Amino acid sequence: MARVNAARLTRQEQTDLRNELVRSVRVLRKNDVGRFLSDLLTPSEVLMLGRRIRIAKALLAGDRYEEIAYKHKVSFSTIQLVDRAIQRGLEGYRRTLRRVSQKKRGVKISNETIETLRHLPGAGYFRFWYDLLDSGEEK
Repeated sequence: MARVNAARLTRQEQTDLRNELVRSVRVLRKNDVGRFLSDLLTPSEVLMLGRRIRIAKALLAGDRYEEIAYKHKVSFSTIQLVDRAIQRGLEGYRRTLRRVSQKKRGVKISNETIETLRHLPGAGYFRFWYDLLDSGEEK
């Protein structure tokens, strides 16, 4: 995917584009999400996003960069990209992965546990996926 130079877009244009994506994903039924993402993204982009999710899981589980790089065949720079997103603390990766885990296992994690995890070193969230799956449009 070609990169968009955010500097060439106004903040309002950036917000409008982001909201367009969020609205598009939010109206989908569960069965349509995979098809939509396959239409929207190239096969390489889908794999890249999937890898980032696996990297986030590994980082949040406490795996070291070397282990992650070897196991998932990714570079340290890719791991750092995900780790920085987690460090920013913007609520996406951890919240989304927790929900996926709960659905998979049928387990509910208490808010107290989540608060404890939030304060661990490296704890953070990735806002984009949270916004796609949970929140409304940005105003």
